[in-house]
Amino acid sequence: MRFFVPLIFLIFTLGCSSTKNAQESTLAASAAASLNDSSKASLNKSQPAYRATTELAWDLIHTNLVVSFDFKTEQVLGDATLKLSPHFYAKKTLSLDAKAFDIKSVKVLNDSNNQVKYTYSGEKLNLSFSKTLTQKDTLELYIKYIANPNEVTERSGKAIRGGQGLYFINAQHTIPGKPFQVWTQGETDFSSCWFPTLDEPNQKTTQEIVITVPDTLKTLSNGVLEFSTENGDGTRTDYWVQTLPHSPYLIMLTIGDFSVFEEEKWRGKAVTYYTEKQYAKDAPFIFGETPRMLEFYSSKLGVEYPWAKYAQVVVRDFVSGAMENTSSTLHGEFVQRHKQELIDYPQEGIIAHELFHQWFGDLVSCESWSNLALNEAFATYGEYLWVEESKAPFEAQLNLLNKQKSYLRESKVKKVDFVRFQYTNKLEMFDGHTYSKGACILHQLRTVIGDDAFFSGLKMYLTRHAHGSAEMHQLRLIMEEVTGRDLNWFFNQWMFDNGHPELTIVYHFDTAQQRNFMVVNQTQNLNEYPLYQIPLWIKSYLPFGVELDTVWVKNELDTFYLKGSTKATWIDYDSQNYLLAEVEEPNITVEALFTKIEKGQGLHEMKSALAKLSSDYPKDPLTKKAIKIAISHEFYDLRVQGIEALMPSPLFDSTFKERQLQLALSKDKNSKVRAKAIGLYRLNFTPKDKALYYSKLISDSSFVVLQTVIKTGIQAKDTIETLRFCKSHENDKNEELRMQIAKAYSLIGSYEHLSFFKNNLYSVGAYKKAGFLYLNSQLLIKIGRTDELVKGYSLFQKTLLESNSSWIKSSAANSLKDFYNSAKEDVGSQEKLNGENPTETNSNHLEDYQMRLDAISATINQVIVKEKSELVIERLSDLNLD
Repeated sequence: MRFFVPLIFLIFTLGCSSTKNAQESTLAASAAASLNDSSKASLNKSQPAYRATTELAWDLIHTNLVVSFDFKTEQVLGDATLKLSPHFYAKKTLSLDAKAFDIKSVKVLNDSNNQVKYTYSGEKLNLSFSKTLTQKDTLELYIKYIANPNEVTERSGKAIRGGQGLYFINAQHTIPGKPFQVWTQGETDFSSCWFPTLDEPNQKTTQEIVITVPDTLKTLSNGVLEFSTENGDGTRTDYWVQTLPHSPYLIMLTIGDFSVFEEEKWRGKAVTYYTEKQYAKDAPFIFGETPRMLEFYSSKLGVEYPWAKYAQVVVRDFVSGAMENTSSTLHGEFVQRHKQELIDYPQEGIIAHELFHQWFGDLVSCESWSNLALNEAFATYGEYLWVEESKAPFEAQLNLLNKQKSYLRESKVKKVDFVRFQYTNKLEMFDGHTYSKGACILHQLRTVIGDDAFFSGLKMYLTRHAHGSAEMHQLRLIMEEVTGRDLNWFFNQWMFDNGHPELTIVYHFDTAQQRNFMVVNQTQNLNEYPLYQIPLWIKSYLPFGVELDTVWVKNELDTFYLKGSTKATWIDYDSQNYLLAEVEEPNITVEALFTKIEKGQGLHEMKSALAKLSSDYPKDPLTKKAIKIAISHEFYDLRVQGIEALMPSPLFDSTFKERQLQLALSKDKNSKVRAKAIGLYRLNFTPKDKALYYSKLISDSSFVVLQTVIKTGIQAKDTIETLRFCKSHENDKNEELRMQIAKAYSLIGSYEHLSFFKNNLYSVGAYKKAGFLYLNSQLLIKIGRTDELVKGYSLFQKTLLESNSSWIKSSAANSLKDFYNSAKEDVGSQEKLNGENPTETNSNHLEDYQMRLDAISATINQVIVKEKSELVIERLSDLNLD
C-alpha cells in the first residue's frame, strides 16, 4: 500500500486530461520520474521462484512399450503407444517429455481423422492435433523412436549421480570380469530418457513392456511376466504387465545374466532376489528378512503390500544407493555381500527403506518434488520401524539417534525448509533434511498424537490416496481427521519451516515451596527460526521414587514446577527419547549425570552423560563408576564408548586399561567393540611379541576388525608386520578390506605391491573404484618408475573413457592431474639441478622426467578430445598443457 496514493494521483491527472499541453506533459513526466526514482527497488522486485505442482493438463492412462536394443551403439529401439485424456480443459496440443530421441514417426491410432503434426526440441516432443479433445475423449498415440541415453546432458546430485535414465554396463565387453547389464533409473524425471511420457510424479499409468533380448539373459520389470517367446534367432521376447497405476519415474527394466532365488510365496505373491551368480548362495542371507518385513509392514500399516510381486535386483555401477521401482527394487552392488561380510555389513536398513517405499512413494507418491518428504521421510522412518520391531530397544534408539546426528551435521551448513517450494535443481531435495530430519519429525508426530492415532492416520492416508499422489497438507488433514485435533501448530513449525529448537534448561529446587522446577529457554535465532511448541514428558528421579509430569514449552522462556517435595537427583526432560533439538543443561550436577547412566533408559542421555563426565569431571569417583558401567554394558555401542573413555581417564592405572582392552579385543562378541579395542590397544601398548599378536588376529571373522589391524599397524609403524598381514588377505573379497590394503600399500608399499592394484582394478566395485584409482596413482608416483607410470597413464585413460560413473571419471581425471603435476614438478626440479650440476646422470634423469611429462600430456589431450563429460574436460583443460 505504500505507493498507492502517488499511483492514483498519477493515473487521475493523466486520465482526466482532454488535451496535452506542455505543462501537463512536463508534470506527468516529472511525476513518473519521481515515482521511478523513489521506488526503484520495489518496482524491480519479482515473485520468488516457486516450484508449483505440474499442471495436470493431460492424464496418462496407459503406457505400452515395445523395446529392443542396439548394444553396439547403445541405443534403445522403441515403439510406444500411449493412452491419454485431457484432465479437464479441452486440448488440441500435447507436449511429451522425450530426451535425446530420434523421432521416426508419430500417429493417432484410434482416430484416423485426427491428424497430428509435431516438432521436437531434443527434450520435448510437441504435438498439435487437427481435432480438439475433451476429457471424455481418449487419445491413443503411437510413437516410433530411437532413444540415445548416452547423449543426455549429465545431471547429478548427492543421492542420484546421473541423469541418463537408462544405462548400458560393459555393453562392449571390454572390461574383464564385469558383467554386461542394462538397467534404468527414472527418478526424478529420467524415464523420459528411454521412452516418451509425461515425466511427473503426479501422473499415474498402467503399463505393458515387451522386451527383446539375447536368450541367455534374464529381464525384470514392474508387475508380472505374463509370457516369453523364443524367437528362433538367439533372442527372446518377454512380456511384462503392470495392471495397477503408478508414476512414470517408477517404470523400470533390468537385463543381465542373473541368478534368481525364489522364496516361498508370501500371501500368494512371488518374492525373488536377483544377484550375480557368485552370490547365489548368499542371496537368502542378504535378503532373507524380506518376507518378515512384508508381513510386519502390512500388519502395522493396516494396508497389505499392494503389488503383484516383490523382486529385488543388484546391478553394477548404479548411480544411487537403491531405487524403489514398483514391485521391483533395484540395489547398488554394495548390497551384494557374501555371508561372512554380513557380520559387519548387514543390509537390512536399505532393504527395509526400499520396501517401505512400496507404500510411501509407489502406492502414494508425492505430487511434486517439493513434497519429496512424503516419499523419503517415510521410507527412512520405515528403517527405524523395522529395527524397533526386530531388534533390542537400544538398537532402535541408536538408529534414531544416528538420524538426528546426520541431520544436525547438515544443519550447520544447510538451513532449508523441510517442504521446499524454492530450489534450483530438484535433486537438491535429496538431502539430510528430507531423509534424516524427516524420519525424526515423523517420530515426534507419532509420539505427540500416540501410536494408535499415528498408524490409523497412515492407513487412512494410504487408502484414500492409493494409486494417486498427495502433498503434505493432505497428510495433516488426515491426521487431524483421525485425532480431532488442530495440528497446524506441529506442521507449520516442523514441515513448513526450517531449523530446530535450541534449548537451555536449568534446574532448581525451591526450598520455600519444597518443589523442583525447571526453566526452559529457547535460544535459537527467532528472526530466522520459529518459536516452537514442544510437549515434554518429564521424569523426576527423587530419593524415594519417580514422579511424572507433562508440560508444554510454548514461549521463549518458560518455568515449570514439578511434582515431588524432595530435591531430585536428576530430571529427565525427555523421558520419551523423542525430541529433535540441541539442548544445553549448564547447571546439571555430577550426580544427575551419573544417574542418567545408572538409571536412564534413553541411549542419547546415557551417551551424552558419559561424554560430559569424561570431559568435565575426569577425576570424579562417579565418572569412574560410569565408565565401569559402560565397558560392561549389554549394549555394544555403550561398550565402545566406555573403552574410548577408559583410555584417557586418570582414574584407572595402565594395567587395568591393558587388561580391559585385551579382554575386549579377544572375547567381545561384537566386531565393533573388538575393532575399537584393537585400535586403542595397539596405539597405546606394545605387544611383547608383535608377530604373535598379528598372527592371533589374522583369522578374525570380522572384516572391520581386519581393517582396524591394518590401519593401526600403519599408525604404530609396524611396517613389516602390517605388510605381511595385508599380503595374507589380498584375496579376500570384502571391498572395504581391499581398500584398506590399497591404502596401506599406497603409504608403505613398494614396487612389488603394484600387482595388487593391477589384479583388483576391474573387480573392485563402482562405489570403491574412485578411491582405489587414487590410491593406485599415489603408489605409482611414490615408486617413480617411468615404465610403470606410462602404463598407468594409459590405464587411467582407458578407465575414464569406459566408465559410466561420474565419480570414477572424476577420480581418474584427478589422478591424471596428479600425474601431470608430479611430472612437471620433477622436470622443473631436475632442470634446476642440471643448471647447477650438468652431469650425464642428471641429463639422463631430465630426459626420463621429460618423457613422463610428454606421455601424460599426450594422454590428457587424448582424453579431452574423446571424453563427453564437460566437467571432466573442464577439469583437465585448466592444466594449460605445453
